[in-house]
Amino acid sequence: MAGERKKPTVMVFAGPNGSGKSTVTRGLPIWGTYVNADDLKRDYDLGDLEAAQKAEALLESGCDFSFETVLSTERNLLL
Repeated sequence: MAGERKKPTVMVFAGPNGSGKSTVTRGLPIWGTYVNADDLKRDYDLGDLEAAQKAEALLESGCDFSFETVLSTERNLLL
């Protein structure tokens, strides 16, 4: 419908610390923009909250994106 914004397609790499999520993402085609909070913190000198807010801005924009998570909070499950 006119005026409706499309929901983004999201690819999630989930698993415990040390399970190889980062390694896998370097070897696979990634859907949309790849978002990694550790990269955002390093590249833009951000704190955890600021990096999360920058990543959430992608969701609001409607862009397709991929990210990795340990699913330590319910927030990513609700996404």
